[in-house]
Amino acid sequence: MAVPSTKYFVNRYYTSDEHIYDEVLHIAGEATYSVGFFNTTRGLIQLADAEGNGRFAHRLLENGSTYYRMWAITACENGDIITLGYGSNGRYSLNRVNSGGSFVWQKAYHTGQFPFRQNLISLAGDQYAFLEDDTVVQVNGNGGVVASKTINTNLQGSQVYGITPNGSDVIAYGNLQVNGLGNISMVQFLNSNLSSLIAYTVRPTYNTTGLYNFDLSHAAKVNDNLILCGTTATQNATDGKVPFIATWDVSNPSSPGQPTAFLFINRPGDSIRMVVDEANGFIYASLFGSARKSLHKYSLNMAHVWTRNVDNDTFLYLNGVNADGVYGHGYNGTHWAFLLNDNMEACFTSEASAESLQLMSLTARTNEIQTSISNAGVSATNLQVVNSTGGDPTTEICPGYFDNSGGSTGSGTDLDCNTLIHEICWENIEDHYYNQQIPGQPAIQADYQAAVDAINRTAAPIWRPNTEYLVSFQLRDVVDNGSRTQDYHYHYGFKTAGPIGHYNEAVPAAKQGEWDGMSQYIDYQRSYPNADGDLLNAKPLFYGSDDRNNEIQLYFTHPYVYHMLQDWPDYQQLGPVSGEMKIVVKDPTEDVLLQNPPPPNVTDTEIPATVEAWDDDNDPRMPESLRALRRFAEAQEQNPDISCVITGGEMITPKSHVRNVTLNHLKPQKMYLAIVNNSYESETREVHSFTFQTSRYQNFDQQVNSFRLDDNTQAVFPLQLDSGADVTAAYSLAADSPNTAAKALESQYIHPFDRALEGALNLKALPPAVTTEFNVIRNTSGTIVGILVRNPEPFNDPKMPLSAAGDTLEVLQGSNPNPAFRVLFAKDYAQALIMPTNLNLTPGTLRLRFRYKRWNGTEYAAQTTLPPVEITVI
Repeated sequence: MAVPSTKYFVNRYYTSDEHIYDEVLHIAGEATYSVGFFNTTRGLIQLADAEGNGRFAHRLLENGSTYYRMWAITACENGDIITLGYGSNGRYSLNRVNSGGSFVWQKAYHTGQFPFRQNLISLAGDQYAFLEDDTVVQVNGNGGVVASKTINTNLQGSQVYGITPNGSDVIAYGNLQVNGLGNISMVQFLNSNLSSLIAYTVRPTYNTTGLYNFDLSHAAKVNDNLILCGTTATQNATDGKVPFIATWDVSNPSSPGQPTAFLFINRPGDSIRMVVDEANGFIYASLFGSARKSLHKYSLNMAHVWTRNVDNDTFLYLNGVNADGVYGHGYNGTHWAFLLNDNMEACFTSEASAESLQLMSLTARTNEIQTSISNAGVSATNLQVVNSTGGDPTTEICPGYFDNSGGSTGSGTDLDCNTLIHEICWENIEDHYYNQQIPGQPAIQADYQAAVDAINRTAAPIWRPNTEYLVSFQLRDVVDNGSRTQDYHYHYGFKTAGPIGHYNEAVPAAKQGEWDGMSQYIDYQRSYPNADGDLLNAKPLFYGSDDRNNEIQLYFTHPYVYHMLQDWPDYQQLGPVSGEMKIVVKDPTEDVLLQNPPPPNVTDTEIPATVEAWDDDNDPRMPESLRALRRFAEAQEQNPDISCVITGGEMITPKSHVRNVTLNHLKPQKMYLAIVNNSYESETREVHSFTFQTSRYQNFDQQVNSFRLDDNTQAVFPLQLDSGADVTAAYSLAADSPNTAAKALESQYIHPFDRALEGALNLKALPPAVTTEFNVIRNTSGTIVGILVRNPEPFNDPKMPLSAAGDTLEVLQGSNPNPAFRVLFAKDYAQALIMPTNLNLTPGTLRLRFRYKRWNGTEYAAQTTLPPVEITVI
């Protein structure tokens, strides 16, 4: 019989050394990795190519171990693999190996007891998780620990058996020991970063037969179905536990209810292993006990497909399934890896010397299985083991593939041991000494950890003002390599000065003005109106009191500033301390005889009245040191020389406050002075002041609709272009896609609006606008190419970024934005250029929608959205 073109076998080894396999990973069409134990002392990572030919074998002994064993293996998204090992020194280790067989990194983790079970799984986004005893550890692609979670059931006899992936989440499963029930199943759902937990126990009942004494061996999740396998016993069982496979609907994982499908396999005392073919909807199971061993295939609803019996001396452990078939490792005195097609046919070689290499084949005979809740049975003949020198060759799936000496009669390639040199590299003496002197990975890791601790484990205290403190240190000298130590104590004391504005004599007189003000603590970018007194790039404050138009907002660069402007409660019997931030608004022309602020319970409409309140700041500024680290990490993600994914921790937002001051009795178009005072223990000091201007408009509605000159007249004016205008270049700027002509104007006009209006359209300075006005722009042929919207004041705060201003002025089509128009805003938002995409606006009615935005603590959000206004374009 000719050798088949598709060979369903995995490993062909060149050595007779002892290998013991604990897990196999087969990558479809590419390679097979086997991990385990080599020659009783060393961990083993073995790679074979897609045809089963050995490529490399790593034989490892971890530092400090007398033996080292590889337990588990998983695949990375980029083609690397990660293995999990354990040494006699009690240290768990991860190893990342690339497809060429080189180590990318090797990581050692904390010491633990010898594990009952170890698992290693891949999660989404180059994340991985492994199980050590009852603790699930999640790491990133560099081996750094992201999170860990100890599954603590607080019940005697609890045991986490394994973990299985669920996208970026983890499912842990195991057993609990409950009085009167024996062991029952435990399933725990852990989300990404293991930060939350949904746990429940599974103890189903079917008809009148209760199940108890569960032992789980594997779990898998397919969509909303959780599939478990293991062994269980019924309350009336007398012959031991029976293998089972069951499916639960976990669309609501906190309340799984009863299984949607449950299968008993009447094989008392047998063990069961399972892999799930999610792509095709099948379950493959391996059963083995002292009496018989077999392979099974079921659908996801537990319908039986086929059963294959295996030689009684052969144990098959299933590890996975992919497009090539089902793969795993086996044992019958010698360990080997195997790959089976969908019919469970295989050729695999026992691991032995080339002279005694034998061929074993799985041959199916008659197979029957009857499953029910009350009774299940399997009847079939045993799978035979046949070598190439004896037995009936017609029972072999791949006869004649190996000759009597171990050579291949089908391909002409023998199994002799060969040594091949693929590459030789060297380094010069300077590089050699340099590599000897640079810090090793442990030193680099320690330095990195010190930087992490400096950020995560350092909390800056907020000192109470005018308070004495004593700091005590316990120090230790260690000399002579630790043979002698000496402890001693050191103390020092200090006293804090007063809060902002009250530093008094604690600061040298020359520095009091520099240190005693609040200007260094104000976040000028977010405060409104401009807290630095800049009137040129500011939107005047509406003088009306509706819709929070008359409000001053002071944001701060540091969260602790709030405490320096507020009461201090009692602490250690020191008594409370009173403090308050008060803002006084003065009209430069007000009568000096008037008291500002007015006395309590006195209303004076000539003086602006202030009402202060502290509100939460939902988006406080991040400290500069953390911002620098975040920018560094984000830059590395764009670095083409770094292939790993860098993920940072979730940032904790500090508790911060904003001072909101509501103003009443404001007058239009006036200059005011805001004086910020800090009252501390009945003494008031000025800590900051700034000027601001009120608008000529009461609110945003009045500002926009000022284009209505009377009931029948609108402020719509013609604007004629000259022959030198480049309308196409202006539109390219409005569309944020400047053409060559527009780019040539960059050196003359910095802002795109000036570049379009003065550079491309060649418009000269227009008379100042008196109201909101619409200027209809026509080219020399009379075609309307755009609308210039103007107002004497900005429509929105000039500090608002352009990315947030896009919907503050929209041309409407019905009630939705019209995609046939582009809008270009001036730097101060007092002007906007509207241009149609076809550069030909048809005369008629044009509907526009205006929005007024304010910073709400997190973003610039719409505070006022006006009903659409209609202008007549002639």
